[in-house]
Amino acid sequence: MAVIDLITSAKNRTIVLDAPGSLTPAFIKVNTEAIQAILRVESVKQLDAQLKLGNEVNFINVDNSRSKGILFAEKFVQVRFGSTIPVKVLRVTEQALMKAVRSMTQPRTGALRDLSNWNWMLLRKGKQEPLINKPGQGIVFGPGDRLILKPTLNYASIAANSKGTPTYFLVAARALKRHPLFSSLNVSVQSTKAHQVPGEKSNQGTKFLQITPKQGRLSRSRRR
Repeated sequence: MAVIDLITSAKNRTIVLDAPGSLTPAFIKVNTEAIQAILRVESVKQLDAQLKLGNEVNFINVDNSRSKGILFAEKFVQVRFGSTIPVKVLRVTEQALMKAVRSMTQPRTGALRDLSNWNWMLLRKGKQEPLINKPGQGIVFGPGDRLILKPTLNYASIAANSKGTPTYFLVAARALKRHPLFSSLNVSVQSTKAHQVPGEKSNQGTKFLQITPKQGRLSRSRRR
């Protein structure tokens, strides 16, 4: 499922009519009540269409109010849909990462191959939230949300990082991009100094795998 912002607006008060057999569109003026009626009908139709496609509603904003119903809309309706990521994505990511670690590093303590030394984080609007997996449910993503798998070891970012060779992070990311579960997801290797592991040995900061939903189209219905 895609992340979609669906916006229906009653800003303008002119409707364009395509007359059959005419090369020139007809413009008619309509009153505010008619525009608002069209706004409500179009919003319900587009919302219903997205729900039938399996897109789950993240929030509904009617005239800058989360509590106002669509049938009472006067100016605009914004419906934001989120992607639901299966919990299996987490396990597949862990497997790809551990496979890359085993193939590209020599074990000394074995800590790098221990998943207890890796943490999952869910970032919403830049703030960390607990990653709670409920049985039978996935992780709902909205625009800007990020899922991160980050090491707790201060040397994880420089292990097997020989010049001219890809890191195991990159090898894992490439493998995940080819996996069917990730067809609607972006996978990338990022690094952070602001939130790096204490005692980080890499000059670039702590590396991590990042998963984000691919952005859907911005669906707008406006009256002209």
